[in-house]
Amino acid sequence: MATPHLQSELAQLLIFVSKVSQAIRSNTAFNSSTFGDRQAHVDAMYLSDTLHRMHRLGRAIIELQPVQISAVCDDLITLFEDYRAPAGPFAKGGAPECFARHNTYFRLTDAIELFQSIKQKSLASLQGDVAP
Repeated sequence: MATPHLQSELAQLLIFVSKVSQAIRSNTAFNSSTFGDRQAHVDAMYLSDTLHRMHRLGRAIIELQPVQISAVCDDLITLFEDYRAPAGPFAKGGAPECFARHNTYFRLTDAIELFQSIKQKSLASLQGDVAP
């Protein structure tokens, strides 16, 4: 089994994490206009939720487990698509509106495309068909 070359995707993932972190900061005490703003607290919850599940992807990459990398990417893609869905499982809590409000920082579609690329490269590594 060849090792997938994920340098570009991992760099993009770091950029995505940084942008989400900036959006989270805008909904905390770093931004005095959020004091007492319930929506800011809900937004911070959804925004941070996009990050805390990525530890599984990191672990699968460290362990060089292409099938696990693919499965985790599928889970993250589903989660991010659910966040965006107007009638999805997170709609009642306001997730679609949260991510729409913060699309000047990042777009969930960019992360979904990134996870798709990581998945594709990982599965290609099972065939030994790995491109940088």
